[in-house]
Amino acid sequence: MLIVQLTGGLGNQMFQYSFAKALQAKGYEVKLDISTFETYTLHGGFGLEHYTITIPIASKEELTPYKTNFLTRIGKKFNLPNKKLMGEKTLHFQKELLSPPDNTSLYGYFQSEKYFDTIRDTILDDFILKPPLSPYSDSMKKTIQSLSNTASIHIRRGDYITDSKAHKFHGICGLDYYEEAISLLDSKCEEMHYFIFSDDIEWVKNNLAPKNCTYIENKPSPHIPHEDIYLMSLCHHNIIANSSFSWWGAWLNQNSTKVVIAPKKWFADDKMVQQSRDIVPESWSRV
Repeated sequence: MLIVQLTGGLGNQMFQYSFAKALQAKGYEVKLDISTFETYTLHGGFGLEHYTITIPIASKEELTPYKTNFLTRIGKKFNLPNKKLMGEKTLHFQKELLSPPDNTSLYGYFQSEKYFDTIRDTILDDFILKPPLSPYSDSMKKTIQSLSNTASIHIRRGDYITDSKAHKFHGICGLDYYEEAISLLDSKCEEMHYFIFSDDIEWVKNNLAPKNCTYIENKPSPHIPHEDIYLMSLCHHNIIANSSFSWWGAWLNQNSTKVVIAPKKWFADDKMVQQSRDIVPESWSRV
């Protein structure tokens, strides 16, 4: 049996789950370790419960052989060999992670479609939302589907602004990026209607106002992130932030002629630039 550790926000969990699904498709018995969410509550905790996922959750008893102690934490930090733990050493696609030895617990972010692009239809099936939608999202769904040419815009601020470490590492996409992306889409498509998503929608209203746009309000409270990803996926095209959250909104978009625009620079930290080369699919545009 293989254990895949889940952590982080919803977008990260979706990458980790999809990696686990790729292992399952290769014939492995796979279960999910969600024990980190007993203490990790940032970004809403475990979010995959809203989807029709098909990989079982590992019990505490099943996780016992892989339980992290002081020595395994040190080994994990310095990438020391451990027969029971295996993780990504870089954010690049690592093919060897898809062929781990049995009885291993795997950790990482696995932020590349190269891990699971061969099972796209399976991933789409597993990321179908459980009904019902909230009344607000349902009304937005109907609005999006009533229009002939739509695009989502995601502007990530939140902890990328308020947390100094996150800001230094991730950075934010500036208004110049969004203006260039909008100009590019407008040149390709006529009468575009934009649906704008953000964790700081009031700031966006004061700073970005493309022609024909709808701001997705942060309602109901608390916000429902899985429904935002779903609404993004319903748009014909997508402008994403340097965020796994809107990455999934674009990847789940099933429009065969979609245009997806992503930032050239995924991380503010220059040391991470090379590591981001496998994050954005080759079919997407980068500006």
